[in-house]
Amino acid sequence: MLKGQDGEAKRGTRDNYSQLCVLLIAGPSGSGKSTFIDALRSDQLPLQLRNSFPVDVASWPAFEANDVLKRGDNYQKLHPDLFEKRGVILHYDTFFIHRAGLSSYAEDPIWPIITTAAKLYVVSIEPTASQLQDQFFERFHLHMKSKGVMRSAWHRLVKRRMRQLNYKLFRKGMPDSASLYKSTDTIESWQGRWEQALSSLTFIKAENRLVRIKPCRDQDGQNTYVMK
Repeated sequence: MLKGQDGEAKRGTRDNYSQLCVLLIAGPSGSGKSTFIDALRSDQLPLQLRNSFPVDVASWPAFEANDVLKRGDNYQKLHPDLFEKRGVILHYDTFFIHRAGLSSYAEDPIWPIITTAAKLYVVSIEPTASQLQDQFFERFHLHMKSKGVMRSAWHRLVKRRMRQLNYKLFRKGMPDSASLYKSTDTIESWQGRWEQALSSLTFIKAENRLVRIKPCRDQDGQNTYVMK
């Protein structure tokens, strides 16, 4: 059950979301989750992949699953219409719990919705470490460029050092993603922990479905996915 800061139970209890179908689009930041959802909406996914989901899935509303952990708020309050839907798409950054200092996925406040949904479809986007680094830093530099040269420099030199100092002194927070993504060992370690979480999800209910995919480029250089 999700709770507010006062400890009282809020709407959005087990009885609510046990009737919900969830399509969990999961992967590290920069792996291509938003691109996948866009392709799903526009019917651009490979046919075999598209047929893995309910026929009306493209019309399901999409939510940022990490919002609860980021904002420290109740999911029902953030999205009051969530439990009125037949199905929802959850956009989930699988690495964010580590940056937030959690030791397991079970500690993520969104996890009860994922684990008790009436039916769960998991799309695990699994680029290689080098592929993820390329994709992440391509997006990162575009984002910094859009902010302008001065703001980009401030972000790199000041904000990152403040985060790192805060973590070293008080063990609060984590260094920014750009620093962490430079380490292949970190990426592979975190991916291993996601593998363990996936194993638990697939055993919760026989109805749950897992699709593993790898992002790639088609012959025209466009983003696409292949099933693993």
